[in-house]
Amino acid sequence: MLWPPTLTARKKATYFIALIKLLKYYVEYDTKFSEIYVLILISTKTTDMGSFQDSKKSSPKILKYVFYTGLLAGTLDISASFVNFLITSGGKNPVIVLYFIASGVFGQIAFLGGSFYAICGLLFHFIIVYSFVTFYFFNYPKVKTFLKNKYWIAFLFGILTWLIMNLIVIPLSHTPSNPHSVFQLILHIVFLILFIGLPAALSSDMFIKE
Repeated sequence: MLWPPTLTARKKATYFIALIKLLKYYVEYDTKFSEIYVLILISTKTTDMGSFQDSKKSSPKILKYVFYTGLLAGTLDISASFVNFLITSGGKNPVIVLYFIASGVFGQIAFLGGSFYAICGLLFHFIIVYSFVTFYFFNYPKVKTFLKNKYWIAFLFGILTWLIMNLIVIPLSHTPSNPHSVFQLILHIVFLILFIGLPAALSSDMFIKE
């Protein structure tokens, strides 16, 4: 069942169009952001990123790094969340994690289930991950000027991700209250450091050394 039974045909069409537009705007934003960043780097004669002599080659390379890093980070993070939920819930279906993410936009109705909300949850998850990865990737050279070790940068990225999500994104969303134990709190921070901060930092470092 792709759509929950409570949605009319008109609402289904509206949701589908909204999702397509959201994805379109995100792709356009990410592409333009990358192109602008490349132009800034090219115009700078001395920089940690080196000399970008061929802008046409540099832009696709940046997009490639961001794409694969975001894909890896998003897959690792959601997989870890699935396994953690499966263990802590006593074997419940981990797709509930996707319903929880979707509830940030749709509210409690997302927990009615169905493929629609699962797909939306997965889409929202990757949009968030790609947003963080893109931001970290393009700001890595600046951070490295005062924090030389890439693993410390990964640690910083992970902590920053947790702070932004828990102090800004989640409070502004419609997700229900979900209190964690101290262990789960620490575990979630570790997940963000290992599965978002570390891939972003290592990939960024690899890129600037090419």
